[in-house]
Amino acid sequence: MDRVEKPSENGEEPRRLWFESVQGMVDGERVLAGSEAVFFPARHEVFVRFWGPEAAEPERYDVPPEITETGELLIWLARQDVSVPRGRLREALEKAGLSEERFLLTQEAKHMGFQLREASLTPALTKALIRLSAAWEAEGSCRGYRKNTAADIEGNRIFLLEKGSKILGYLFGHVEPSKNSSSVMPEGTPCFEVEELYVRPKLRSRGYGGMLFQYTEECVRKEAAYMMVSTATKDWQAILNFYLKEQGMQFWSARLFKKLD
Repeated sequence: MDRVEKPSENGEEPRRLWFESVQGMVDGERVLAGSEAVFFPARHEVFVRFWGPEAAEPERYDVPPEITETGELLIWLARQDVSVPRGRLREALEKAGLSEERFLLTQEAKHMGFQLREASLTPALTKALIRLSAAWEAEGSCRGYRKNTAADIEGNRIFLLEKGSKILGYLFGHVEPSKNSSSVMPEGTPCFEVEELYVRPKLRSRGYGGMLFQYTEECVRKEAAYMMVSTATKDWQAILNFYLKEQGMQFWSARLFKKLD
């Protein structure tokens, strides 16, 4: 790992990206653990070295030539699954105007083999979303639900959970000022209204819907003060558990009915 410690042959001065070390006890012995990263700008190379009881081998990364600023480089390394110190990564994300939670969610999805993203509406995507909503209608799991038309989807922001080119789940909705809700918030407060949140049946109750909801929340946070959702799901206990306990929403109102003979 001498290349990390010394300038290159042309006299290039390396740039240290981070250095961290901690002392601890392992089997009664004091040990040192940590890591450091050094960037060679002229060669577009980063070397990461680890130390500790079970330290990984040193790693070398070829950096795209357009990335030269330290913050951009730290974010790029984190996207390559390099363990960047949390504080340094947080600073870099804040400087870039990126949400730390949103970044971590996309990384978590990536590790699980999925992708979270906001998508622009295209004819092909519209058809795919209508097919999924038709399958949802056929389930009969929501009272009064009918499959979407293009008009139902247009004008909304679309968020997707995908694996390759396959859509595993979607959420769409839009920001609008609140109305008739002065008991909860001042009228006119910008809210993101979740129109639909759907996950394929085999993937439900495994946290994917939560990831999609939380990703959307981070994407709209600067534009909306509240997330709002209405639901007609027949399994009301499961849906309340999802939104209230898992997503941290608060109960506002309910509309109940009873058929009279």
